[in-house]
Amino acid sequence: MHDPLPRNPVGKMGDSGYRQQLLDRVESLLSVLEVAQRRLLAHAGRPGTDPLKQRRTLKSLEGTIQICRRARLALLREEDWAQALRDDAPVLGPAAAAASSFGEYMRFRELGPMTREEVANADLDAICERLSQEGAEL
Repeated sequence: MHDPLPRNPVGKMGDSGYRQQLLDRVESLLSVLEVAQRRLLAHAGRPGTDPLKQRRTLKSLEGTIQICRRARLALLREEDWAQALRDDAPVLGPAAAAASSFGEYMRFRELGPMTREEVANADLDAICERLSQEGAEL
């Protein structure tokens, strides 16, 4: 079987037709994953099922679905590809996959890692309070 998509498609991401082809694949994958998730949820609690295995599988499916949704959003936003594909763009790694957007990744990259002192001095009660307020940002 011949895969029409190259293994390293970075050079083609500026092409809207290529992005549409990737978007179609992501949409198909999302459909399959969501059906699998619904089936697992429908069979939850049935006799003979391993609840631990089912929870792990559901957690894995949810993570994969979230990654596909972020990929779909990135493929739909053309302006992000122009930024991401410029000559001096950073090589993205696992940290970029955890970010909700390319801009968020770049902001955290500029901040750098937290020091042990910053972690030790953090007021966790204040952070929790801010996070619990609806619509609040840190």
